[in-house]
Amino acid sequence: MDRTYKMETNSLIGLSHIIDEYEEFCIDLRELVERNITMRYIIETLNKYVNGYRVFAEKRLKRFYLKYSNQLININNHISLSDFLFKNFNDMGNPSDNIKAFHSYLARNREDAYKTLDLLYTFNKLDINEVELAEGYDFTKHIYDVNREYFRNNRIFYLDGIKPIPAYTKDYIRYVSTSSNYEIAVQPVFDKYECVPTSIKVNSLTFDNSRLPSRIDKYLIFDDLVKEAAKVEEGSQAIRNSVDFNIGIMDMEKAAHAITRTTNEIGKFSNKKELIGALTKIRDGLDVLARLADEYDNEIISNNKDIDINVLSNERQACLIRRNNNK
Repeated sequence: MDRTYKMETNSLIGLSHIIDEYEEFCIDLRELVERNITMRYIIETLNKYVNGYRVFAEKRLKRFYLKYSNQLININNHISLSDFLFKNFNDMGNPSDNIKAFHSYLARNREDAYKTLDLLYTFNKLDINEVELAEGYDFTKHIYDVNREYFRNNRIFYLDGIKPIPAYTKDYIRYVSTSSNYEIAVQPVFDKYECVPTSIKVNSLTFDNSRLPSRIDKYLIFDDLVKEAAKVEEGSQAIRNSVDFNIGIMDMEKAAHAITRTTNEIGKFSNKKELIGALTKIRDGLDVLARLADEYDNEIISNNKDIDINVLSNERQACLIRRNNNK
C-alpha cells in the first residue's frame, strides 16, 4: 500500500495559509539556520512577534518575519506558531516528510482550496485532531468489525455509506462502506456512555463536507449500526447454518476415514463383511450430505445478494482456524 502521511488538523489549516509561499519560506528558514541562527531562537522570536511583543531581533530574522508576517499571523490564529514550526521542521530548518507531502497535495489541488478548508474546519468542529492522508486508498474494499458489547471496543470506525453485511460470528457486527472517502477512528469513553474521535483517514481533501456526520456520539457510531445489523441477521444465520453444516460433514468424513483405516487393519472378525457394508453406507450417506450441503449453499447465495461462495468459504476457513487455536 502507498505510504500515508499525518498532520494535526490545526497544523494543516496553518499550512493552507502558506501554500504559495511555502517553498520560498522553507529556503529562507533554512538559510537562517545555516547562518548560525538556531531554530530554537527563531521559533521563540517569531512567536513573540506574532503575539505582539516588542522584540530586538537579529536583522536577518526581522526581515524574515516582515516578509512572511501575514502568513505567520494567520498560522498563529489556528495553532501556536511555535508548535507549528517545532512539529513540522527539524533543527536544521528542513520540513518533515509529512508537511512536504501535504503541501504537495494542497498545491496540486489548489483550485479546491476553499473546499479543503471547509473540510478542515468541519474536522475541528467534530474535535478530530489528526488527519491521515492516504491517496488512492479504497475504503469500500475494507471490511470492518465492531463488538456488540460497546465497551469491548478499543476503537470503532465510522464511515460514510455504512452497510452491515451477514457474518458467522454473533459477537461482532461486520460492515463495509459503499462510498466513503474517509474513516473516523472513534474511542469509547469507558466511564461514560460516550465516545471521542481521535483521527480521520482520508483519500481526498476535496470531497463535500456534507458527507461528514453533523456530530459524533455513541448513538450515531454504535446504536444505529446495531439497528441496521438486525436487518441482515437472516443472512448471518444462513452463513452459520452453512458453516456448521459443512464443518460437521468434514468431521464425519474424517471419522469415517479413521474407522475405515482401522477396519482395514482388522484381521479375523466374524462380522467384518457386515462392518464393511456399514462403512459403505456411511460413505454413501456422506456423499449425499455433501451434495445437499452444496445445494443449500447455492440456495443461500441465490437468496442473498450479500453472500457468495467466497464469503461462505472464507467464513468456514475462519471458523476452522478459531477452533484449532482454541484446542
